[in-house]
Amino acid sequence: MDLGVMREATFAEWFSLTAGGYNYIAQDGSEQTAAPNIPRQDWTNGVRQFKLNGSTTNLLLNSATLATQSVSTSGNIMTLSFYGTGTVTLSGAVTAAVTGTSATSRTTYSMATPGGSSITFTPSGTVTRAQFEAQAFASPYVGTGGGVVARPAEVAQMATVPTALLNRTTVTAVARMRPQFTVPEFPYRALIGTAGTYQRIGTSGANNSLAQAYDGKADLTATLGSGGAWMAGVGVACAWDAAGKSLCGNGGTVTSDTAIPHAWATSWYLGTGTAANTADGWYDEVVIYPFRASDAALAQIASKYP
Repeated sequence: MDLGVMREATFAEWFSLTAGGYNYIAQDGSEQTAAPNIPRQDWTNGVRQFKLNGSTTNLLLNSATLATQSVSTSGNIMTLSFYGTGTVTLSGAVTAAVTGTSATSRTTYSMATPGGSSITFTPSGTVTRAQFEAQAFASPYVGTGGGVVARPAEVAQMATVPTALLNRTTVTAVARMRPQFTVPEFPYRALIGTAGTYQRIGTSGANNSLAQAYDGKADLTATLGSGGAWMAGVGVACAWDAAGKSLCGNGGTVTSDTAIPHAWATSWYLGTGTAANTADGWYDEVVIYPFRASDAALAQIASKYP
C-alpha cells in the first residue's frame, strides 16, 4: 500500500480480524455462518456492509427448541429473540407475550429488567433458536445445550500501514457506519487508538447526538447535522495537525480546538479495542487522507454512506 496514492484497499490490507463463526445475512436474504476470522459482508440493510459484534452470552438453555425455564435478570435492558410462529410468555420480573412471525424471520423483544430477580419463559407452538442476552438488541444467534454459552467479541485491529497513516502529525479520518441497537450506548466508538489512554472518533452524548473526537487529553464534540438520524447511519470526519483538530458529523457545523494528541497510538481498531465496549453495527467505509482537510471539505465528507 503506497502511502502517497489514494486508492481502495482490500480488507486484509486494512485489518486483522479475530472472530468466531458468527451469522450474517447474505445478498440473497439467506442466513449464513462465516468461517472463523473471516469478515462478515452483511446485507441486512440492503447494501453490503462489514458487520461487527461484541461479546454476549445466551442465557437460555437448549436453545434449539425452547422449553420452559427461568433466567436471572441483570437490572439492565435485556433482549429475547427467536424464530418460529409460536409464542413465548414471560412471567415474573417481566410480563409479556411475544409471538413470532415465521420460521425464517427473527422476532426480537427488548425489555427493562430489575436486578436480583428472574423471568420465566414459557413457549407454546414452534419456538426455535431462542436467545436471551443482557443487551439492548439481538446479536447473532449463539446455540446452547445444557449450559449457557458465551461468545467473545470480534476484534478488527488495523494493519501496519493504516496505523501509520493515523499516527501522522497531519491527517483526516472519516468513518461511516450504522449502529445495530436502538437504545444508545455511548460513546459509539468507530475508530479507537490505544496509547495508555484511549483516542477515539465516533459519537457520544444523549442519544448519540454528537460527533466526538478524543485525543487522549481533550474531548471535542460537534452536533450531528441533518444528514440523517443517528440510527439511519452516521458519517464522522476528524482532521488534525500540529495546530489542533476539527470535527464534523453528518454534515453539521464544524467545531475545532487547539489540542493535539498527547501520544501516538500503538494500535488502532475499528469499533472496539481489546479492552473496550464494542460499537455493534455495520461499517460502510473508512477513509484516511494524509492531510488536514479544510472545514468546508470536512463538512462535505462527514456524511453517512448513501
